[in-house]
Amino acid sequence: MRAIILAAIMLALPGAAAGQDRFDLVCTAKGSAVRYRVDLATKQYCDGDCKAVRPIAEVSSSEIVLERHEPAFRSDITRRVIINRTTGRWNTYFDMPGVGLPFDQDGECAKADFSGMPTAKF
Repeated sequence: MRAIILAAIMLALPGAAAGQDRFDLVCTAKGSAVRYRVDLATKQYCDGDCKAVRPIAEVSSSEIVLERHEPAFRSDITRRVIINRTTGRWNTYFDMPGVGLPFDQDGECAKADFSGMPTAKF
């Protein structure tokens, strides 16, 4: 009997872990909202209508860094999208030198059911 219960628990764990690795994040800030679909197991995400699936830049126990592009030269763009896994704080930063002031926005994210990634046609 114990062996059956243990086997059932072991079979259930990978599915439960996969469910925790796949979720949506609904992030809101003043005047804007973005829904991210996040798959930590494959280290991929997409946003909005999910036309493009992108690699997640970095995942740690404290942060999910969806994007991190640091400038390679003086006129290059800087782009960061970082979500704090403990507080839910969301920061989006974008700067393109010579175009105007940088865009730096803080907001909050809430976890939602995973709505899935788009399927490949070929």
